[in-house]
Amino acid sequence: MCQFISEDYLKNKKDWIRVTRYGDEGEVIFQELFFNGNEIEYRLIQEGWDYGIKASSCKKLEKKEDPHSDKYYYVLQGCKGETEQEIILIKTED
Repeated sequence: MCQFISEDYLKNKKDWIRVTRYGDEGEVIFQELFFNGNEIEYRLIQEGWDYGIKASSCKKLEKKEDPHSDKYYYVLQGCKGETEQEIILIKTED
């Protein structure tokens, strides 16, 4: 994720990344980001009993600190039809 942001997104270089995580009941959740040099196409694919695909186009990816822990997370902003979409929570390296 950090390479996608620092080497590609901030330099307006086309790239994509898939973040894989697991829900509370073990279901697989894929979050895919496709950056075309201008906008980020976001796709959420959720497997299991709550299967579904959600997609949006977003203007900005921003890093935010979690005020209650030593973690930070990335959010997509300026998404069509949504105000903000959290992507991934990452523990800060000491």
